[in-house]
Amino acid sequence: MDGVGEEMRVLESREWYIVSYAPQGVPNSDHLKIRTAKFSLSLNSIIEQHVVLETLFLSIDPYLRNRMTSREY
Repeated sequence: MDGVGEEMRVLESREWYIVSYAPQGVPNSDHLKIRTAKFSLSLNSIIEQHVVLETLFLSIDPYLRNRMTSREY
């Protein structure tokens, strides 16, 4: 498969990232932001030994809430 005649498919990925730690209380939307990144799904764009996954549901473990604060536990 050399990609000849292959349709180029470009997708948008939305990803949450931490803007700042929550010094007190529970992290909220002031501490997290969303950004959009485009990427290609052509055979040549996926690195060998890698996969592309679609996440339908995501659950954040309560442990991660502590990691998003500036406190050490």
